Amino acid sequence: MTKKIKAYQVLNLPPLFFILFLGIYLLFSAIKTSIFDYKTNQFIFTSNIFRLLNDSYLLASLKTTISYVSITVIATLIIGLFIAEFIHHFIKSNNIKNLITLLLILPIATAPVAIGVMGRLMFTPEYGVINVMLKSLNIINEEIKWFSEPLTALLAIVIMDVWEWTPFVTLVMLSGLFSIPKEIYEAAKLDGASTGKIFRFIDLEYLKPLLLVVTIFRIADEFRVFDIIMIMTKGGPGFSTETLAVYLYRVSFKYFDLSYGSFLAILILIVMILISFVLTKLLWKRGS
Repeated sequence: MTKKIKAYQVLNLPPLFFILFLGIYLLFSAIKTSIFDYKTNQFIFTSNIFRLLNDSYLLASLKTTISYVSITVIATLIIGLFIAEFIHHFIKSNNIKNLITLLLILPIATAPVAIGVMGRLMFTPEYGVINVMLKSLNIINEEIKWFSEPLTALLAIVIMDVWEWTPFVTLVMLSGLFSIPKEIYEAAKLDGASTGKIFRFIDLEYLKPLLLVVTIFRIADEFRVFDIIMIMTKGGPGFSTETLAVYLYRVSFKYFDLSYGSFLAILILIVMILISFVLTKLLWKRGS
Protein backbone atom coordinates (compact mmCIF):
# COMPACT_ATOMS: atom_id res chain seq x y z
CA MET A 1 0.00 0.00 0.00
CA THR A 2 1.51 3.28 -1.12
CA LYS A 3 1.58 6.22 1.22
CA LYS A 4 -0.20 9.32 -0.07
CA ILE A 5 1.79 12.52 -0.30
CA LYS A 6 -0.03 15.36 1.43
CA ALA A 7 -0.38 18.82 -0.07
CA TYR A 8 1.75 20.61 2.54
CA GLN A 9 4.59 18.13 1.88
CA VAL A 10 4.55 19.03 -1.82
CA LEU A 11 4.57 22.75 -0.95
CA ASN A 12 7.68 22.21 1.19
CA LEU A 13 9.68 20.74 -1.70
CA PRO A 14 10.51 23.98 -3.66
CA PRO A 15 12.08 25.85 -0.69
CA LEU A 16 13.83 22.64 0.40
CA PHE A 17 15.42 22.14 -3.04
CA PHE A 18 16.30 25.84 -3.23
CA ILE A 19 18.09 25.79 0.15
CA LEU A 20 19.84 22.53 -0.79
CA PHE A 21 20.95 23.92 -4.16
CA LEU A 22 22.11 27.19 -2.59
CA GLY A 23 24.11 25.38 0.09
CA ILE A 24 25.81 23.08 -2.42
CA TYR A 25 26.54 25.97 -4.79
CA LEU A 26 28.09 28.12 -2.04
CA LEU A 27 30.17 25.20 -0.78
CA PHE A 28 31.64 24.43 -4.20
CA SER A 29 32.11 28.15 -4.84
CA ALA A 30 34.12 28.43 -1.61
CA ILE A 31 36.20 25.38 -2.57
CA LYS A 32 36.95 26.88 -5.98
CA THR A 33 37.85 30.26 -4.45
CA SER A 34 40.23 28.56 -2.00
CA ILE A 35 42.04 26.78 -4.86
CA PHE A 36 42.01 29.47 -7.55
CA ASP A 37 42.34 33.21 -7.04
CA TYR A 38 38.95 34.81 -7.61
CA LYS A 39 40.50 37.73 -9.54
CA THR A 40 43.22 36.15 -11.70
CA ASN A 41 42.03 32.50 -11.60
CA GLN A 42 45.62 31.59 -10.69
CA PHE A 43 46.25 28.34 -8.76
CA ILE A 44 46.96 29.39 -5.15
CA PHE A 45 46.15 26.27 -3.11
CA THR A 46 49.78 25.52 -2.24
CA SER A 47 50.48 29.14 -1.33
CA ASN A 48 47.46 29.09 0.99
CA ILE A 49 48.88 26.01 2.72
CA PHE A 50 52.28 27.69 3.24
CA ARG A 51 50.54 30.81 4.47
CA LEU A 52 48.47 28.72 6.89
CA LEU A 53 51.59 27.11 8.37
CA ASN A 54 53.16 30.52 9.01
CA ASP A 55 50.06 32.40 10.13
CA SER A 56 50.71 33.53 13.70
CA TYR A 57 47.39 35.41 13.88
CA LEU A 58 45.53 32.21 13.00
CA LEU A 59 47.36 30.33 15.74
CA ALA A 60 46.50 33.05 18.27
CA SER A 61 42.83 33.05 17.25
CA LEU A 62 42.77 29.24 17.45
CA LYS A 63 44.11 29.35 21.01
CA THR A 64 41.52 31.98 21.93
CA THR A 65 38.76 29.92 20.32
CA ILE A 66 39.75 26.73 22.15
CA SER A 67 39.84 28.60 25.47
CA TYR A 68 36.53 30.32 24.77
CA VAL A 69 34.76 27.16 23.59
CA SER A 70 36.08 25.09 26.50
CA ILE A 71 35.02 27.60 29.15
CA THR A 72 31.58 28.39 27.72
CA VAL A 73 30.62 24.81 26.89
CA ILE A 74 31.71 23.42 30.27
CA ALA A 75 30.10 26.33 32.16
CA THR A 76 26.76 26.08 30.32
CA LEU A 77 26.64 22.29 30.75
CA ILE A 78 27.40 22.36 34.48
CA ILE A 79 25.21 25.34 35.37
CA GLY A 80 22.36 24.23 33.10
CA LEU A 81 22.43 20.69 34.51
CA PHE A 82 22.29 21.82 38.13
CA ILE A 83 19.54 24.37 37.46
CA ALA A 84 17.53 21.59 35.82
CA GLU A 85 18.18 19.32 38.81
CA PHE A 86 17.05 22.02 41.22
CA ILE A 87 13.85 22.71 39.29
CA HIS A 88 13.04 19.02 38.89
CA HIS A 89 13.67 17.88 42.46
CA PHE A 90 13.03 20.90 44.67
CA ILE A 91 10.24 22.89 42.99
CA LYS A 92 6.97 21.05 43.43
CA SER A 93 4.50 23.58 42.00
CA ASN A 94 3.79 23.02 38.29
CA ASN A 95 2.80 26.68 37.90
CA ILE A 96 6.20 27.85 39.17
CA LYS A 97 7.94 25.31 36.91
CA ASN A 98 6.01 26.63 33.91
CA LEU A 99 6.87 30.22 34.83
CA ILE A 100 10.58 29.40 35.17
CA THR A 101 10.50 27.55 31.84
CA LEU A 102 8.94 30.61 30.20
CA LEU A 103 11.61 32.88 31.67
CA LEU A 104 14.35 30.51 30.49
CA ILE A 105 13.22 30.94 26.89
CA LEU A 106 13.82 34.71 26.93
CA PRO A 107 17.67 34.68 26.66
CA ILE A 108 17.53 32.09 23.86
CA ALA A 109 14.95 34.14 21.96
CA THR A 110 17.02 37.32 22.28
CA ALA A 111 19.08 38.21 19.21
CA PRO A 112 22.86 37.79 19.74
CA VAL A 113 23.38 41.38 18.56
CA ALA A 114 21.04 42.62 21.29
CA ILE A 115 22.89 40.52 23.86
CA GLY A 116 26.16 42.03 22.66
CA VAL A 117 24.76 45.55 23.08
CA MET A 118 23.49 44.63 26.56
CA GLY A 119 26.91 43.26 27.47
CA ARG A 120 28.66 46.37 26.17
CA LEU A 121 26.44 48.58 28.33
CA MET A 122 26.54 46.34 31.41
CA PHE A 123 30.36 46.14 31.45
CA THR A 124 31.00 49.82 30.65
CA PRO A 125 33.50 51.01 33.33
CA GLU A 126 31.87 54.33 34.25
CA TYR A 127 28.15 53.52 34.46
CA GLY A 128 27.84 49.81 33.73
CA VAL A 129 25.57 47.87 36.08
CA ILE A 130 28.28 45.27 36.81
CA ASN A 131 30.74 47.81 38.26
CA VAL A 132 27.92 49.57 40.11
CA MET A 133 26.85 46.31 41.76
CA LEU A 134 30.42 45.30 42.65
CA LYS A 135 31.08 48.72 44.22
CA SER A 136 27.81 48.67 46.16
CA LEU A 137 28.81 45.29 47.61
CA ASN A 138 32.27 46.68 48.50
CA ILE A 139 33.96 44.05 46.34
CA ILE A 140 35.88 46.69 44.36
CA ASN A 141 36.92 50.27 45.12
CA GLU A 142 37.64 51.42 41.55
CA GLU A 143 35.90 50.64 38.30
CA ILE A 144 37.16 47.60 36.44
CA LYS A 145 38.06 48.52 32.89
CA TRP A 146 36.61 45.32 31.47
CA PHE A 147 37.52 45.89 27.83
CA SER A 148 41.04 47.21 28.44
CA GLU A 149 42.61 43.92 29.59
CA PRO A 150 42.58 40.63 27.63
CA LEU A 151 41.48 38.48 30.58
CA THR A 152 38.61 40.69 31.73
CA ALA A 153 37.44 41.32 28.16
CA LEU A 154 37.25 37.57 27.50
CA LEU A 155 35.53 37.06 30.86
CA ALA A 156 32.86 39.65 30.00
CA ILE A 157 32.08 37.91 26.70
CA VAL A 158 31.99 34.50 28.39
CA ILE A 159 29.52 35.76 31.02
CA MET A 160 27.12 37.05 28.36
CA ASP A 161 27.45 33.88 26.29
CA VAL A 162 26.82 31.64 29.30
CA TRP A 163 23.80 33.75 30.24
CA GLU A 164 22.39 33.31 26.75
CA TRP A 165 22.90 29.56 26.32
CA THR A 166 22.61 28.08 29.83
CA PRO A 167 18.77 28.12 29.53
CA PHE A 168 19.03 25.97 26.38
CA VAL A 169 20.96 23.31 28.30
CA THR A 170 18.55 23.61 31.22
CA LEU A 171 15.48 23.06 29.06
CA VAL A 172 17.01 20.03 27.32
CA MET A 173 18.05 18.52 30.65
CA LEU A 174 14.59 19.16 32.09
CA SER A 175 12.98 17.30 29.20
CA GLY A 176 15.26 14.36 29.96
CA LEU A 177 14.53 14.45 33.68
CA PHE A 178 10.78 14.58 33.10
CA SER A 179 11.07 11.38 31.02
CA ILE A 180 12.52 9.40 33.95
CA PRO A 181 9.78 7.17 35.48
CA LYS A 182 8.77 8.27 38.97
CA GLU A 183 8.82 4.64 40.12
CA ILE A 184 12.63 4.63 39.84
CA TYR A 185 12.89 7.58 42.23
CA GLU A 186 10.43 5.98 44.64
CA ALA A 187 12.36 2.70 44.62
CA ALA A 188 15.66 4.53 45.19
CA LYS A 189 14.23 6.47 48.15
CA LEU A 190 12.86 3.26 49.67
CA ASP A 191 16.36 1.79 49.45
CA GLY A 192 17.69 4.82 51.32
CA ALA A 193 19.54 6.40 48.40
CA SER A 194 20.83 9.92 49.10
CA THR A 195 20.34 12.91 46.81
CA GLY A 196 23.89 12.55 45.57
CA LYS A 197 23.43 8.89 44.67
CA ILE A 198 20.13 9.61 42.91
CA PHE A 199 21.90 12.27 40.86
CA ARG A 200 24.87 10.05 40.06
CA PHE A 201 23.23 6.69 39.40
CA ILE A 202 19.81 7.68 38.05
CA ASP A 203 19.77 11.20 36.63
CA LEU A 204 23.24 11.17 35.08
CA GLU A 205 22.74 7.71 33.57
CA TYR A 206 19.55 8.83 31.85
CA LEU A 207 21.00 12.21 30.83
CA LYS A 208 24.37 11.07 29.41
CA PRO A 209 23.07 10.71 25.81
CA LEU A 210 21.38 14.12 26.03
CA LEU A 211 24.54 15.67 27.48
CA LEU A 212 26.52 14.33 24.55
CA VAL A 213 24.00 15.69 22.03
CA VAL A 214 23.97 19.09 23.73
CA THR A 215 27.79 19.10 23.79
CA ILE A 216 27.86 18.56 20.00
CA PHE A 217 25.43 21.44 19.46
CA ARG A 218 27.24 23.75 21.87
CA ILE A 219 30.71 23.11 20.43
CA ALA A 220 29.46 23.66 16.88
CA ASP A 221 27.68 26.85 17.94
CA GLU A 222 30.58 28.28 19.93
CA PHE A 223 33.11 27.71 17.14
CA ARG A 224 31.14 30.10 14.95
CA VAL A 225 30.40 32.74 17.61
CA PHE A 226 30.70 36.18 16.06
CA ASP A 227 27.96 38.66 16.97
CA ILE A 228 28.63 39.05 20.69
CA ILE A 229 32.40 39.42 20.26
CA MET A 230 32.12 41.96 17.44
CA ILE A 231 29.64 44.10 19.37
CA MET A 232 31.43 43.94 22.73
CA THR A 233 35.15 43.98 21.90
CA LYS A 234 35.64 43.72 18.09
CA GLY A 235 38.32 41.16 18.92
CA GLY A 236 40.24 43.51 21.19
CA PRO A 237 42.06 44.69 23.12
CA GLY A 238 44.52 44.09 20.32
CA PHE A 239 43.61 40.64 19.03
CA SER A 240 43.20 39.01 22.44
CA THR A 241 39.50 38.10 22.05
CA GLU A 242 39.63 37.37 18.34
CA THR A 243 38.17 33.91 17.68
CA LEU A 244 38.36 32.00 14.40
CA ALA A 245 35.05 33.44 13.18
CA VAL A 246 36.19 37.01 13.87
CA TYR A 247 39.57 36.31 12.24
CA LEU A 248 37.80 34.93 9.16
CA TYR A 249 35.73 38.10 8.98
CA ARG A 250 38.87 40.24 9.24
CA VAL A 251 40.70 38.30 6.53
CA SER A 252 37.75 38.02 4.14
CA PHE A 253 35.93 41.33 4.50
CA LYS A 254 38.40 43.82 5.99
CA TYR A 255 41.44 42.75 3.99
CA PHE A 256 39.21 41.32 1.23
CA ASP A 257 41.38 38.21 0.88
CA LEU A 258 38.53 35.92 -0.10
CA SER A 259 40.75 33.09 -1.33
CA TYR A 260 42.58 32.64 1.97
CA GLY A 261 39.36 33.27 3.91
CA SER A 262 37.56 30.53 1.96
CA PHE A 263 40.50 28.19 2.50
CA LEU A 264 40.36 28.74 6.28
CA ALA A 265 36.56 28.41 6.35
CA ILE A 266 36.65 25.03 4.60
CA LEU A 267 39.43 23.84 6.90
CA ILE A 268 37.40 24.83 9.97
CA LEU A 269 34.34 23.10 8.48
CA ILE A 270 36.33 19.87 8.04
CA VAL A 271 37.60 20.04 11.63
CA MET A 272 34.05 20.60 12.93
CA ILE A 273 32.74 17.65 10.89
CA LEU A 274 35.46 15.42 12.36
CA ILE A 275 34.68 16.55 15.92
CA SER A 276 30.95 16.00 15.39
CA PHE A 277 31.66 12.60 13.84
CA VAL A 278 33.72 11.45 16.83
CA LEU A 279 31.12 12.66 19.35
CA THR A 280 28.28 11.09 17.32
CA LYS A 281 30.14 7.76 17.23
CA LEU A 282 30.44 7.92 21.01
CA LEU A 283 26.71 8.54 21.25
CA TRP A 284 25.86 5.61 18.96
CA LYS A 285 28.31 3.37 20.81
CA ARG A 286 26.57 4.15 24.08
CA GLY A 287 23.13 3.61 22.56
CA SER A 288 24.02 0.22 21.05
